[in-house]
Amino acid sequence: MFDIGFAELVIIAVVGLLVIGPERLPGAIRTVSLWINRLKRGFNDIKREVEQELHNDAVMEELRKSGKELGDEAQSLGQGLLDVENEFKESTLGDRAPATEEELRKKRQQQRRKQQQQRKKQQEVRLKEQEERLKDQERRLQQLEQGQSHPGSGSPTE
Repeated sequence: MFDIGFAELVIIAVVGLLVIGPERLPGAIRTVSLWINRLKRGFNDIKREVEQELHNDAVMEELRKSGKELGDEAQSLGQGLLDVENEFKESTLGDRAPATEEELRKKRQQQRRKQQQQRKKQQEVRLKEQEERLKDQERRLQQLEQGQSHPGSGSPTE
């Protein structure tokens, strides 16, 4: 930090001895060293808080990315299941053709209703998953905040 050699320390000690006096010099040295230690602790605390905030931001960004990836995967899987189901229905209905336009219209309406119900169920599942992820993220954030609010268990000795 400072480029102070032995000679400079001796000169500072002699000047301090002459200015402050031999009775008060040990107390003055003690006081100066306490202030220096407090400054060091303060700088270290600030440094630790900044590093922890940077780490928290990185963790939150990672959680957001993984949540988005999970949502995309769930959506693609749901669409794939709908496609397979539709293909299966078409293959089983291919043997017997409906007799009238009215029957065709009714079957289409039924299929639309089923698809809407399936989409609704998928949305509910996604919402539940998102709520669980949010709760988990909130728990992690609270743990991180509790870790910040209790940085050191012991008080510094002065």
